[in-house]
Amino acid sequence: MIWQWVRIWLLISLATLLAALRLAPQPTSAEEFNHAGLIIRDSEGRLTYAWVPFSENEITGVELLQASGIPVVTVGFGGLGEAVCSINGQGCGVSECQRNVCQASSADAPYWQYFQQDQANPAVWRWLALGASASKVHDGDVFGWSWTASEPGLPPLSGSDIAKLSGGSDGEGAVPAVRTVLPDGVASVMPTRAPDRRTTVAASAVLVAIGVAACGLAQWRRLEAG
Repeated sequence: MIWQWVRIWLLISLATLLAALRLAPQPTSAEEFNHAGLIIRDSEGRLTYAWVPFSENEITGVELLQASGIPVVTVGFGGLGEAVCSINGQGCGVSECQRNVCQASSADAPYWQYFQQDQANPAVWRWLALGASASKVHDGDVFGWSWTASEPGLPPLSGSDIAKLSGGSDGEGAVPAVRTVLPDGVASVMPTRAPDRRTTVAASAVLVAIGVAACGLAQWRRLEAG
């Protein structure tokens, strides 16, 4: 009987240790990362600033948005890449996005339009017709998303400005920095974020161990009863 309890205790301890290792921050050096800026403007005029690190030499615009940690829903269009359906809970579902990229009422209805800032003149935002999957992001680039039917309505801010506004003041962080600024009278958005992969794996390990321990306990009870 004692060995059965020892076995159960060891299984639970092992699962707890695995969870702790999965959730522990991974040591990295900030010098290993490139950085790019994002400005996101929704229909109510909320501006979200993000300063996003990435270790690759270049990534796509969709990968940059996803790496920011801002809730985003995309849908694939085969060789044409991915379309952005929803950012921070604003936009449309996948089915509507597949039909008309969220332009629900007419061809001039707003949807998530994608822009790149001119490095020489931050006031100039160039619309990228091929979308975020086709764009290449390099160190120091700045991109914008705007829920609009026409003009981007994005402010003329440099990368260093965005780094400060997002909370990544030194611009060299190893994790994304994100901050939303609200216009007067506009409420904040509280989107629901899915757990990241490490959290899911750790939770699954604990649940498996508890399940194994419960099976072991049930087997021991049957043996005792027999």
